Amino acid sequence: MKSPVVGPRWGAPPWRFRFRIPSAPLPRSADAVVIGAGFAGLAAARSLAAAGLQVVVLEGGRVGGGASGRSGGVVLEGAAAGELPGLGSAIEALRERIRRDGIECGLELPGCLELAHRERAEGPWRERGWRDAGRWLVPAAEVPGGTLDPGALLSGMAAAATRAGARIHEGVRASRLRAMPAPALETTAGGLSAGLVVVAAGAFTGGLVPEAGELHAALTPALVTAPLPRDAGLGPAGGRPFYTVDLPYLWGRPLPDGALMLGAGLVRGDPEQLPNRRIDRGAFARAIRELEDRLRGLTPRFRGLGVRRRFAGPVCFRTGAVPLLCLHPESPRVALAGAFAGHGVALAPLAGELAAEALLGRRALPDWGRPCPDPAQDPAARSRRA
Repeated sequence: MKSPVVGPRWGAPPWRFRFRIPSAPLPRSADAVVIGAGFAGLAAARSLAAAGLQVVVLEGGRVGGGASGRSGGVVLEGAAAGELPGLGSAIEALRERIRRDGIECGLELPGCLELAHRERAEGPWRERGWRDAGRWLVPAAEVPGGTLDPGALLSGMAAAATRAGARIHEGVRASRLRAMPAPALETTAGGLSAGLVVVAAGAFTGGLVPEAGELHAALTPALVTAPLPRDAGLGPAGGRPFYTVDLPYLWGRPLPDGALMLGAGLVRGDPEQLPNRRIDRGAFARAIRELEDRLRGLTPRFRGLGVRRRFAGPVCFRTGAVPLLCLHPESPRVALAGAFAGHGVALAPLAGELAAEALLGRRALPDWGRPCPDPAQDPAARSRRA
């Protein structure tokens, strides 16, 4: 099966999802239910299934239709909030996951360039540099990172979760979650009871778990150019992914066929309304036009450069950009993972695995100032989970 990773209104990213989801009727109960089949949800599902549990994954749309499948595929270390205690290296965890599960997703780790807007540029940065918003873009620092193909990573993770025994159900949306006395869900395909639950629903987490606290949702525009002319070059990034450390924000990465992907900006909105936003209307259409203008203003060599794709990707974040990774305040049988604020390519799979391990009683979750208490240290909580 070679289905594009697309949404009805958000345009088509360049990635493709290539794993056939086996069809199966939705059961009325399961040992574990995972809500969301993105990077975090699929990682959680594989871990839970590998522990011998009957695992059901609910995906309201199609695998890859949300933030994971519409990511730019830029691999970054840590979180948008910076280093977080108890996390370790998300990039090394991703590399090990890809090796362990035999996933071919084009992972390359040449580093990621941080750029800054400056009034002046010297030497080679002036000769082959870019100008954005009337200023030069010059290197400020290089950080660990790289790129991959998100569609291929999702395909490999879905295959790994399925091999472990998880069942993925597309087009089934969880509409209500009851945490106590035992987890139970209402879905578009009927009721479902569960022993354990991982909520990895991105911007829609707040609708299922109001106790998760304030979550902000937005769509971020991106475009893909035609392959660059040989003399166009990739400016100060030198073929590496990049992002600016000041405003106006801009990020980009090269694609294997010589094209450039570029993204910037946020179009905010209520999570329930985001699926109805169209990239060819209103604020989003204006954001796309502004992004194209910025592209063609980077260098005179880009003025006639064609744009072959325009698409949107959802992003979810909390105030302070600290990810959501905790147990439900009312139940140690429900874990939440999300709000990765654009750092989800490496961080989300690790967070999903950590959430699953916490539910299995194998580890406590790190304390990132989360809104939920962690019952892992509470003997009574451990006995309820057993």
